[in-house]
Amino acid sequence: MDRASTRSDQGHPLGARGMRNGHVLRAPTRNRRGLLCPHIPRTPVRCDPAAASPGLSPTGRWRSGEAGARPASAVRVALRSSTFVPPQGDIMQTLTIDRVRLSADEAQALAEATLRRAGYDQEEARIVADHVMDAALCGYEYSGLPKILNVVEHKRFREPRRKIRAVHETPVSARLDGGNHNGMVGVYRAARVAIEKSKAQGIAVVGINNTWMSGRSAHYTEMAAREGLICMHSVSTYRHVAPPGAASPATGTNPVSFAFPTDGEHPFVVDVGTSAFMGTDLAFRVRRKEQLPEGVALDRDGRPTRDPARVAMLLPLAGHKGFALALAMQALGVFAGSAEDAQGVYGYLFVAMKPDLLVPADQFKCQMSAMLAEVKAARKQPGVTDIRLPSEHSFATRKRLRREGIEIDRHIYEALKAVPAGTLPEPT
Repeated sequence: MDRASTRSDQGHPLGARGMRNGHVLRAPTRNRRGLLCPHIPRTPVRCDPAAASPGLSPTGRWRSGEAGARPASAVRVALRSSTFVPPQGDIMQTLTIDRVRLSADEAQALAEATLRRAGYDQEEARIVADHVMDAALCGYEYSGLPKILNVVEHKRFREPRRKIRAVHETPVSARLDGGNHNGMVGVYRAARVAIEKSKAQGIAVVGINNTWMSGRSAHYTEMAAREGLICMHSVSTYRHVAPPGAASPATGTNPVSFAFPTDGEHPFVVDVGTSAFMGTDLAFRVRRKEQLPEGVALDRDGRPTRDPARVAMLLPLAGHKGFALALAMQALGVFAGSAEDAQGVYGYLFVAMKPDLLVPADQFKCQMSAMLAEVKAARKQPGVTDIRLPSEHSFATRKRLRREGIEIDRHIYEALKAVPAGTLPEPT
């Protein structure tokens, strides 16, 4: 019986560029029969992972020094217009007037340049730009480039920063003080500590507080899974969700993410918020003046509302079940240090572990792929063509938008270009 084996290269130390220079899982060699998972006491399922594209990181970004590396290019803007615009070089296209289209590389360059101009150093700008670009490529537009504006307009952005430091540490754990750094920097560094400790010790638990606005939880767990680790990441955030029957908020949106390595092209990634509606989607509805679905939000008096401008709090996902999960994430936030956070709410926790604590790593990866294949093979209802796994749509969207580029509202593009030059206080 053939055995699938994959590996990722050695991970980067704390402070490295993360998914920008992330590792593409190598496709195993195949014989004529395909790959069969070992040690599965039933009819084997074929493990036939696709090879990752050369020169691409896990987020789909070109990796420097490899075949097909991206060319340097200035940011070119294609304004959407309802009328035909004669071509001018390779810039103008026939599009609608309120949108701007950028290639993925152009959008990355815009993000990094905006963050550098706002005061971030080169490494911090790359970490945040990688995060928001990954969100944009996965199809979460308002968690993408617009997130940069949320960061630079945040009240804590200009407040003094301290160096991120461990306030308590053991070989298998660390509790970090994020020093008022933006969460996309602080939580990224906590993730790197969890990854490195778990690689060295087999398992690691890392918490961080005093950091804010961490972005997509799946960004961090996917990073760990692509380095061969099982990872769980929980978040306790600002109070914006009312318990069932309450007329005031008492929990955060409190997302939780899990990621597991496989021997396929992508890890298995789950990222679930515990509120009935996403905060970024609420902001989108406010801007578009579009009504909300029924049963997801309350106004300031605790009455149901569909008007996004009147929303004072969200409701939990699936009633008491979502509320219970939100409370569990809030409890893990206490474990991560939220009680000692500057605002008393933010606590981010990572638990990372090597599969070979319990089972050989290659066996685990192949069995994970087999389990997912069984789910995909479930009998479908009439009219259903595919059983979609969590994050499967995001991975497909990332691949497509890496090729096609992304679009953002023109006023967002102009606002990014207009972010004034500034200097952040050096961490003390």
